[in-house]
Amino acid sequence: MEPEKLSNYVVLMNIYNSTGRLEEAAAVVQTLRRRGLRMLPACSWIDVKKQAHCFHSGDKSHAQTDEIYQKLDKMMLEIAKHGYLPTNKSLLPDVDKQEEWISFYHSEKLAIAFGLISTSASTSLQIVQSHRICSDCHNVIKFIAMISRREIVVRDASRFHHFKDGNCSCGDYW
Repeated sequence: MEPEKLSNYVVLMNIYNSTGRLEEAAAVVQTLRRRGLRMLPACSWIDVKKQAHCFHSGDKSHAQTDEIYQKLDKMMLEIAKHGYLPTNKSLLPDVDKQEEWISFYHSEKLAIAFGLISTSASTSLQIVQSHRICSDCHNVIKFIAMISRREIVVRDASRFHHFKDGNCSCGDYW
């Protein structure tokens, strides 16, 4: 139905991904390419000192890129000590090593790392995400909220997620 609508393909791809049918999900991506339809890259932004900072997955264009990546890498090591295990469930069979690397540095993770290094420890972080947050990032943010003792609010394409003390207001249903 409505083969010209990108959103229909995205829903189908997400259904296949969530049920572990990665080959079918990859076929949807191939169909998108054949039809010339493109998914826009996810973008996350955070306002710090009344200035918006925008991030894309794997983004290295920010003036503080080195500090942002160092903070994120440090946080990832710390949350691993508290039980975090990465999930690659959403990776398709045709994902190459470059794309796999980018998934470790999704835009919302970069925005949060920037917020952590740019604000005081008592400041809550508010992130806006242009797409729906992935399950791995959702888990990462729960752990970051727990170990940083920060409240983190993420507005994604579906809803607000209020992370506090290792929990999310959505009850892990999004």
